[in-house]
Amino acid sequence: MKLVAITCVLLLICALLFFLAPHHRRDASLFKPSTLFGIYRDLFSEFTSIPPQRVGLFMAFAIAGIFASFYPAILPAMLRHNQRGAILVLWAVVVLVGAVVNFLAMLVSHMTIGFGVSQSHDETPFIFAIPIFQALFAVASLVFGFSSSAANWATRALD
Repeated sequence: MKLVAITCVLLLICALLFFLAPHHRRDASLFKPSTLFGIYRDLFSEFTSIPPQRVGLFMAFAIAGIFASFYPAILPAMLRHNQRGAILVLWAVVVLVGAVVNFLAMLVSHMTIGFGVSQSHDETPFIFAIPIFQALFAVASLVFGFSSSAANWATRALD
């Protein structure tokens, strides 16, 4: 029962950070996305304008970013079902890459570039909180992947 409660709470937090948390202040005059969902919605709608040889790379980064957004809710279930070792390390690396992708996407989404100057002054604390939250779960996954005693402790805590 504890696993279900923890997973539901983490899933709610992940969904709020992905769908609702604005990484930039919303401005009605700008048509720029203010959430991760908006960034990925725009990216997937613009795939036709991306050169065909780069679509695979953009898709891989987008999938890593979306996976990183929801991995905190997946990790407890993986621990409870005895997913250990290399798989947790592999997913941790994917989530770390995804967290970096999400941070860069949030930065670039509102950047104004002109005459060698790049500026954006309407960031919210979520621009840092979202990737840090994701990276913390990636680090936890690394710890659980490399240390069986830490993974055993976490599994017992989920019982």
